[in-house]
Amino acid sequence: MNICMVTTDYLPNIGGVAAHVFNLSRALTELGHTISVVNPVSDTDESIKQSFEHGFTVYRVGVNPNRWQYRNKIIRKMLLSNAALRGIKQAQKDNGKLDILHQHDYQDTTYAAAKFATDIPWVWTNHTARFLRDCHRRLKTKFIARVYSRTAGIITASKERETQSRLVFPSKPVTYIPNGVDTSVFTPRRESKRAAYGLDENDLVVLCPSRMTEKKGVIYLAQAVEEVSQSTPDISWKFVFLGSSSSVNTNAEYISEIKAILSPFENSGAVRYLGNIPLEQMPEINRLADIIMMPSLMEAVSLSALEGMATGCAMIVSNIGGLPEIVIHEETGLLVPPQDARAISQALIRLAKEPNLRKKLAENAQELAQTQYDWKQIAARTVNFYQSVSPLALS
Repeated sequence: MNICMVTTDYLPNIGGVAAHVFNLSRALTELGHTISVVNPVSDTDESIKQSFEHGFTVYRVGVNPNRWQYRNKIIRKMLLSNAALRGIKQAQKDNGKLDILHQHDYQDTTYAAAKFATDIPWVWTNHTARFLRDCHRRLKTKFIARVYSRTAGIITASKERETQSRLVFPSKPVTYIPNGVDTSVFTPRRESKRAAYGLDENDLVVLCPSRMTEKKGVIYLAQAVEEVSQSTPDISWKFVFLGSSSSVNTNAEYISEIKAILSPFENSGAVRYLGNIPLEQMPEINRLADIIMMPSLMEAVSLSALEGMATGCAMIVSNIGGLPEIVIHEETGLLVPPQDARAISQALIRLAKEPNLRKKLAENAQELAQTQYDWKQIAARTVNFYQSVSPLALS
């Protein structure tokens, strides 16, 4: 099949959607399909920049952020869609008529996708938690249903979004296909690289791989650090935080608030900030950890959680969204209530004091990731859905 992925969120951005599009595109390429990624980006140069990466072509199309219209949210979506239109046309010129147009952002390029929907099946993956918030407003729900009325089918990244999508789109094919993980890359630690990051083999390393945004709830882990440290003074705790550099996806004030809470522990060496880590470095970063803690307030089947599980880390995550689908309490990890620093500290202390439990959870998590969430399996399920909504789109 000739497939075009359309998204405003793509590498080198950090975060789940960008990584999802990359990994799915690579897995589909390995299955023999032709993939193009059209990525409208903020750039004063509005030309189309093409690059061939990992077996597929990426078309980055500039949208000038200095235009006065760019500040208007509605007009900005039109500018992004116009950029996507140019990119899709270039992809068709280079690779021939598309079999599937697969959109991964939320509304930003919907106008562009709808323009092609009469000739090309348009599939939308519903990644965003914002969709769930919007569905609580009746007028907004009607608007969403109208905007996506021409889609051939909808994929959701969590069962929660699948349920809500079926309510909003009762006549549309809707399916749940979670995030995946490359189990050939995310593997348990074979040799130590802790020294390169100022960590010791005797440290108990807790990694928080989430961006420092409000919906990721990182502040609740920061609040838990003091109790954990005071309750277990005999343990050499090291807390490693990612996503701590300001970017378009972060809130500088929120980051400052977290760092203020953690400043005493940063001074003592118990806290490390590694900033915004590129995707290719994440396997090495995950291997530093004994425990991965994700205090999210909103989350689908998290790519970061699956990567930690495949790496063989013990997981502690919020009992929210799609996380309980993969982190089964007492089997593949521990679940804690969202927004509960005390529960986080108690779960961390428990895993510190019960190494056998920590080992069991890590092994079970790794097995689940390997057997059910490898990207090749996710790509095959995606192809099956393509074919179900477009009988002519056969491989």
